[in-house]
Amino acid sequence: MTRDTPDSLESAPDRAMDRHPVERSIVVCYVDDDPTFRDRVRSAFADDDRLEVRTEASLEAAKRHLDSIECLVSAETPLVGSEGEDGNEREHEHDTDLESLEAIHERDPELPVVYFTDERREELLARRCSIQSPWTDCLQKGDDDVTLALLGSRIRTLVDRQRQSTLARRTIVALETVQNGVAIVTPQGTFEFVDRVFAATFGTDPDDLLDQPWHTVFPDEEADRLRSTALPTVDDGWRWTGRCTGTHASGTTVTTRTDIVGLEDGGLVFVLGDSTDSTGENGSS
Repeated sequence: MTRDTPDSLESAPDRAMDRHPVERSIVVCYVDDDPTFRDRVRSAFADDDRLEVRTEASLEAAKRHLDSIECLVSAETPLVGSEGEDGNEREHEHDTDLESLEAIHERDPELPVVYFTDERREELLARRCSIQSPWTDCLQKGDDDVTLALLGSRIRTLVDRQRQSTLARRTIVALETVQNGVAIVTPQGTFEFVDRVFAATFGTDPDDLLDQPWHTVFPDEEADRLRSTALPTVDDGWRWTGRCTGTHASGTTVTTRTDIVGLEDGGLVFVLGDSTDSTGENGSS
C-alpha cells in the first residue's frame, strides 16, 4: 500500500524500471557471388538463436529483402575507387554493384552493413567505413570458424547498437509528449535529458539544465534529504515517492509530488506530479 504523506516511500513491490536487452532475432542478408561461401555462411549460423541468415548472389538481388532485414553483409564490396599498382586510386569495375549499394543506402541510410572483404581491400574499405556511416563495419573475409564467429559478433554488436539508438530516439519523443515533468540523470549525477515541463516547473529551459548536477534545482537541505532518504531506497531497486521542495529561477520555492526511480546503469529518472509555488498557487503538472 502507498502512503501519500510527505516524505513517504512507495513500497509497492514493483521493481523500478526493470529493463532487459532486446534479444529478438536478427534477420541478415548475406551477399556473395561465390555459392560455396554462401553455403558455408548459411551453415555456420544455422544453429544460431539470434541470427537468421538469407543469402543472395548480388546486391541487386538483395534489394528485395530490405523491408525484412536488419543487417546486410556484403562480400561484394564495390568502392568508388581502388588502389592500383602505382598507389593511386582507380575506378572500380563493378558499376552495377556500386549503384545497387548506393540505392540501398539511400533507401535506408541507417541499415547496418558489414563488408566481408579480402585483405587487399580491407584497409581502404576500413577508412571509408569510418567516415561513411556509424552503421557500417568491415571484416577480412575467411571461412574458418574463428572468422565466422567474429562476423556473427560484429553483426550482433552493430544491430544492437542501432536498435538502442532507435529506441533512445523514440523514448525521447515519448517523454516529450507526457504531461508530467521528466528528467533523466546520468550515473555521474548530471542531467542527460530534461523535458520542457520539468524545466518550466523550476522557471528555466531544458538546455540550461543539461549537464548540470541534479541537485541544481533543489535547496541544499532538500538535496541532502533526498541523498539520505530517496537515493538509498532507489539503490535498493524501489521507487521513491514524496513531496520535494525545489528552487524556482525567480528565487521562490516550488513544491512538487516527485517520483524517483533508478536505471540499471546507476542513473536516475525524476518524474514530477502536481506542484505549487511558494504563494500556494498551482504550477506545472
